[in-house]
Amino acid sequence: MPELPEVETVVRSLEKLIKNKRIIHVIVNYNKMIKTDINDFKNNLINQRFIGFKRRGKYLILELDDYILLSHLRMEGKFYYGKDINLKHIHVIFNLDDGNNLYYQDFRKFGTMSLFSKDIDIEKIINIGVDANSDEVDYLYLTNNLSKSNRSIKEMLLNQKVIAGIGNIYADEICHRCKIHPASTCSKLSKDDYKNLEKNIKLVLNEAIETGLKDISLDGRFELSSINYLREKNICKYCNNEIVKIKHKGRGTYLCDKCQKLKK
Repeated sequence: MPELPEVETVVRSLEKLIKNKRIIHVIVNYNKMIKTDINDFKNNLINQRFIGFKRRGKYLILELDDYILLSHLRMEGKFYYGKDINLKHIHVIFNLDDGNNLYYQDFRKFGTMSLFSKDIDIEKIINIGVDANSDEVDYLYLTNNLSKSNRSIKEMLLNQKVIAGIGNIYADEICHRCKIHPASTCSKLSKDDYKNLEKNIKLVLNEAIETGLKDISLDGRFELSSINYLREKNICKYCNNEIVKIKHKGRGTYLCDKCQKLKK
């Protein structure tokens, strides 16, 4: 699933490729993917230019002349830019005035797109918490919002209403770098744990973004080397202990049970 770094990479790539490009036609092959009126979506996009590119959490916010195009990639969504790209599972095509097309591919059809007028409060629409990569996610924010919770730290890192943008892979990597067991109860974590979380949330996400910017594709898919190490090498980079996989709240979770002791 694309998480904050992947979505940030897609947003920055789109800005380089389609900024100021004008939409001349829209093809929708799977109507259920469009969460606002389908006819308005197709008709109102005509002659609109892509002029602004933002990300909030895992959402892409594409600003047009008169509208905002909101997109969520969900599990498998990808954008491609070019001419006559022949791929299966292409559900939305934007024909552009430079002769190229912007294609949206989604094997599972979970992704969504919505079109809103510019005067709408987009924050109320997406209704998510503070962006994980923002300066607001500091020690004070983490302790105020997590330290009294009886839920696990991984659950809270994945809670988009509290911290927006972190998914399963990066939650595991953040916990590993902090040497915190993902199933540890938030209220049992120490002040040092929260200081480490403040540091490593941004460190992991920023490293992943920088890695992703080296990838010219628009699918935003890349692997941070340390995450590859955690999930594929099966060896803890801190103690050389074997990495184990457990199920936590129904999610596959990777950790070092020597470095990451459970606090309940």
